[in-house]
Amino acid sequence: MNARVHTSVIAAALAAGSAGSLVAEARALAAPRSNGCPSGFQLLSVETLTDEGYHLPALVDSPTSGVPSYGRYSGDGDG
Repeated sequence: MNARVHTSVIAAALAAGSAGSLVAEARALAAPRSNGCPSGFQLLSVETLTDEGYHLPALVDSPTSGVPSYGRYSGDGDG
């Protein structure tokens, strides 16, 4: 009986450690990198998208276009 209790405690501790490391790894993957994008995503600038034929990103980024960027605010023109 005593061995079962110890085995259960050890199993629970290992499971908690594994879950903790998974949470830490998920947070690291979701954290923004220096370019502002989560890892796994590529930064696409307004200039690059405009060169590819997409014009809406430039309108959304422009502070004078009148197109709302985040909700009701105009873009900040930072590309």
